[in-house]
Amino acid sequence: MGYRKLAARPKHHAQDPQAMEEFKKTFPQQRRKSPMEPPKASG
Repeated sequence: MGYRKLAARPKHHAQDPQAMEEFKKTFPQQRRKSPMEPPKASG
């Protein structure tokens, strides 16, 4: 039948929701600072 029981991935007991929200706010800004070009192959 192809049926598979699906379950959500469990969360770690030590996760800090406030720290996760702060990361979501600051990470995209940090990412924009990096160059958008892929590294050139050496050789």
